[in-house]
Amino acid sequence: MEEIRKENEKYLAVFQEYLESYGMSRSLMDQHIANMDRYLNDYLADTLNREMRHSVRDLEPYIKNVYSELENTNEETLEKLIKSLNFFYRCMHEKGYMSSQMYALYEWLVKENKKEWIEKMSSKSC
Repeated sequence: MEEIRKENEKYLAVFQEYLESYGMSRSLMDQHIANMDRYLNDYLADTLNREMRHSVRDLEPYIKNVYSELENTNEETLEKLIKSLNFFYRCMHEKGYMSSQMYALYEWLVKENKKEWIEKMSSKSC
């Protein structure tokens, strides 16, 4: 698990540089990095003992069963998480840390499930 967290720190540093290249504000960058740190380290590394390169397959259960149950999550925070994921996985693909097949799977997964995830989050706040 510690090796995975160490590797994740490298990915998060690459991700930060990627976000900086977009001229993003510090607060927005911090938000994206915090979202990905929670997913990569708190969920994948600590809960599943899984590496980032396999993380796409764990995204749906994370959003449906873990993220949606966290305090202070709602449709708006889910949309922000999805934006963070989009930036992160695009970065990992462009930098060669993720295969084209895994990136295509990520894109398909979000396209197919985003509406359902938001509806579930919406029903949570009712």
